[in-house]
Amino acid sequence: MAQTTAHPQRVVLHNEIHARPPEAMAAPLALSHVVMFGDAAAREASRAHLAALLRDHHLPLPDAHSNHVRMELGGFRLRWELHTEFVTWTFSRPFDGAGFGEQEPLTAVQAVPQDWLAALPGECLAALHLWVLPARDLHQHALTRLVLREETLVGSTVADGHGTVLTDFALHADGFSRMVLLEDGMPARRLGRLVQRLLEIDTYRMAALLGLPAARESSALLGVAERELASLAESIRVAGRHEEPQLLDRLTRLAGQVESHYAATTHRAFPPARPTSSWSTRACRTLTKASWAACRRWANSSNAGCRPRARPANGRCGGRMRCRSASRASATCCARGWRSSSSKAARPCWAP
Repeated sequence: MAQTTAHPQRVVLHNEIHARPPEAMAAPLALSHVVMFGDAAAREASRAHLAALLRDHHLPLPDAHSNHVRMELGGFRLRWELHTEFVTWTFSRPFDGAGFGEQEPLTAVQAVPQDWLAALPGECLAALHLWVLPARDLHQHALTRLVLREETLVGSTVADGHGTVLTDFALHADGFSRMVLLEDGMPARRLGRLVQRLLEIDTYRMAALLGLPAARESSALLGVAERELASLAESIRVAGRHEEPQLLDRLTRLAGQVESHYAATTHRAFPPARPTSSWSTRACRTLTKASWAACRRWANSSNAGCRPRARPANGRCGGRMRCRSASRASATCCARGWRSSSSKAARPCWAP
């Protein structure tokens, strides 16, 4: 059959769409998910670090363009994913779920070479242990002995009631947070999709907060800018002609400072936070159906900690830094003989 001329990127784009399919999974299963944040050099170093592990196990090495690898390494399974801002490492292995909760639970990273694990390139942004267990084999009270903390326990049913997810949102002694998924007869592929979504929610919930430090820094700078702009507005109101050049110079310098900070922070911290925050919120809404027993609802608890802290990075500070438009309007009025409309022109666009 005759074929039309293919776009040169068709195969690459097609493969990218299907690059990270969920895996079929069966309970009981222990997973450990580690998110390493870093610059481009650190992300590329993770490829070499992965190659070192595969070389030690006499397995084929990833090529220079791979951004996703899944591999069995004897006692555990590894999933490596290279993202724009970070790298994720997911380790998993089956275990005997009998008596789960009666002693410190087994984790997937215990099967990983510890020296190699400690040398992961980048900085750890998130780390999570997730245990998948059949719901019929576990009693609720077993989780609050040695797995999760009862005082902060939250949980919800998911997947139309075929699963229950529980966590305590606490960092435990090994630096990992913990989550338990109780599945009630879910097909293997559906269970794999649910596990992948839970890991992604934990990852992007943390990534959504990356803009928070920059937002706090911006708030302090903008507070100073607000006071300076208010002082300028008052000076404009009472200034004489001979003072106009000095006031215009102050206004121009203020606009330059805010413009410079806006350019330095908006593309460094805020854009990664915006999509990850909204994605995490939507994912929680699609997963969560109802609270479980006496636990607080999981999605509400997850978003309660993330949403108010992600909001300054996503909107308020980004919008306030657009005061450059108000400063420019004021400067324009200055150049044109601005005393007649000075108070209106000097009002910042972000004022409440």
